Amino acid sequence: MTVELWQAQFGEALNPGREVRDAVAAGDMTDTSWGNDTCPSFTRWQDCTARNDHPKIVLWCEHPNPDNREFAGPRYTVVAVLTDAVAEPLIQTDRAEVALAVFRAHRFDLDAYDIVRAVQAIADKCSTLEDLEWLAGGEQMSDDLAATIADIFGVDVRDGDVAFQYSVQAVAVRRGLQAMAERAIGK
Repeated sequence: MTVELWQAQFGEALNPGREVRDAVAAGDMTDTSWGNDTCPSFTRWQDCTARNDHPKIVLWCEHPNPDNREFAGPRYTVVAVLTDAVAEPLIQTDRAEVALAVFRAHRFDLDAYDIVRAVQAIADKCSTLEDLEWLAGGEQMSDDLAATIADIFGVDVRDGDVAFQYSVQAVAVRRGLQAMAERAIGK
């Protein structure tokens, strides 16, 4: 019997589940588990020929029993990693099929990822309904939000930088997709 990397590093107690094992067997991801981590991990690189460090998507699989997890929270976490300093959690769920759907569907838009470092700063400045509507795809924003974006990126979105506006809005929308996906499957 072949011992998988996750098994060798963590033992059968941290079995990632049949769905994840099947995804590895199908070539959708590579087992990148490492004993110094807290749980098994599975990776897909954006450039599958280079296998360089970044960008990549990582699926972390915590212990099946919530009482035995290193960190409180859902069992599966999918993270988009652009650099060692820039990573964005895409979803946390207890449902393997939801985590795998997000893992398989995510594609890097490197232009959009240029803004990941500052999404939180922008969200913190969204203090009006107008700003929240802008994040959801609207056309108007407050002067404070426009100034924050200009300070962080040197871009005046009011001058028609539509690609930048859509990139910011895409990140905001993607954050809402987890809740929609879980509602759709009845979680």
